[in-house]
Amino acid sequence: MWGTFVVDAYGDAEREQIAEALETLCSPKDDYGFASGGVYCFWSLKTRLPLYIGRAVDLPDRFRQHNGLKGKPGRNNKCAEVDAFFADEQVLGYSVLVRSTLSQTGTSRRRAAPQLPARKVVDWVEEPDTIETETEYEIAAAEGTAIRSHWLEHGELPAWNKVHGETTRWNKSMRQHDSTGDLFCAKVDSLLQARRTLRELADDPLSTEFELELHGARIWAAAATMMANHQLDDHSILEVLDDLPRRGGGFFLDAMRDNRYLLLGPWVASAMPGTLAQQQRETWTARRPMPPSPPPPPLRLPGEMP
Repeated sequence: MWGTFVVDAYGDAEREQIAEALETLCSPKDDYGFASGGVYCFWSLKTRLPLYIGRAVDLPDRFRQHNGLKGKPGRNNKCAEVDAFFADEQVLGYSVLVRSTLSQTGTSRRRAAPQLPARKVVDWVEEPDTIETETEYEIAAAEGTAIRSHWLEHGELPAWNKVHGETTRWNKSMRQHDSTGDLFCAKVDSLLQARRTLRELADDPLSTEFELELHGARIWAAAATMMANHQLDDHSILEVLDDLPRRGGGFFLDAMRDNRYLLLGPWVASAMPGTLAQQQRETWTARRPMPPSPPPPPLRLPGEMP
């Protein structure tokens, strides 16, 4: 999976807070933070399972639709499910898998911002036959991979999903589930997840800069492990972080170490990092050699690699 997982959880009265945090970090109206298009997940803190996995080219706008903050309930709108959930539960998990602003999708709200480059007008994407650009296809493929991973593990779709996502050679050839669901639901603590929650990042520009630095490392590491046909781990990301200066980045590495940023974690995570992952983060922060990871099992047979 590409990108950065940003997790949070909110109460019934906090819907607008999440919408505003998304608007700060993922707005199509500016190029601060991350692109507005991505994959999102509503999930249960009790079960640590996805309730709904979806995609949108305008994450803030789509969140408002799902939460009754904009317009009337429409096709694929989960407002009824969200309202029913809050009738029984106090806190609902919500996470996004975001991309760089270099992968910004065209939306009507971006076109309305005159100071930004004109883009093709496309509303949020929910059905495969509405995919009109390569970036939208990549978002749809990531959504389809996340849904398929859940299906491989549990033998059924997430509770609020009605159909499988976009089928690609990559997700069709998956032989076992990956960690996508656990990452969305903060069931594990991984450096693929932002070290701060969605709302914390929206209020903390320095942490957002750290996450943009980490985002680049996640992308490079994901590409390498994808070609090597195994899951991504913390060690892979940390190795790329150290290599960022050679790639023209790494401006915040010293500050990240001084702030012990990688030793933090989102409050909604249900588990501490594993012993080896914690040691790797600690030694990286202290500028010492990191202990290696054991060889991970392959996700696909060699002949099934795209």
